[in-house]
Amino acid sequence: MALLEISGLRKSYGSQVVLDIAEFRLEAGSQTVLAGPSGSGKSTLLSVIAGLLRPEAGSVRLCGDELYALPEAARDRFRARHLGVLFQDAALLNSCTALENVTLAQSFAGKPDKARAEQLLGHLGLGDRLGHFPSQLSPGQRQRVALARSLVNRPSLLLADEPTAALDPASAKRSLEMIRSACSEDGCALLIISHDPRLTGGDLPVLQLGDFNRAGLSVE
Repeated sequence: MALLEISGLRKSYGSQVVLDIAEFRLEAGSQTVLAGPSGSGKSTLLSVIAGLLRPEAGSVRLCGDELYALPEAARDRFRARHLGVLFQDAALLNSCTALENVTLAQSFAGKPDKARAEQLLGHLGLGDRLGHFPSQLSPGQRQRVALARSLVNRPSLLLADEPTAALDPASAKRSLEMIRSACSEDGCALLIISHDPRLTGGDLPVLQLGDFNRAGLSVE
């Protein structure tokens, strides 16, 4: 069953076409790496899928809904409920505790459930860090808070942007295992955007953006 369906997608910056995709599909529950060199358009495609960057043309359907047919406010709510985004730098709010960073994501989706947030953070080994601020956490702990935030609303799809790029090999392996396991347990599809050979050379299916993006320009 297709969770994500893209057709006729076109995105440009000025006169330069960055994305020209006839068709792209992602199945529910799948785990995939979308690979390509830096500047190939991976982050642009992630932003389009996340509902953050409107394309000039094309259809982006997620969970059966046409994403860009929704008004902006409705699209924001839809994204909060159905999509999780794991940024490379965690992107936590420094003025909020670990627990508050996660419950804030619930409030955006209209799904307040403090017990779910506490349970998820505890499952990720942060049960004794709920009241800690990002400055009091290690980089690995901050990434786990960000993972909990991205999964707390039980999204259908998690988008992970270069989640291992800044990590040493051992930490990268642990991080990937944690992300994959958490998604599997929640039945969440996973799309990792990366050019890290530790991911593209692993056991995950790899899609090369250049194989289906007809633009092929080095702009991002």
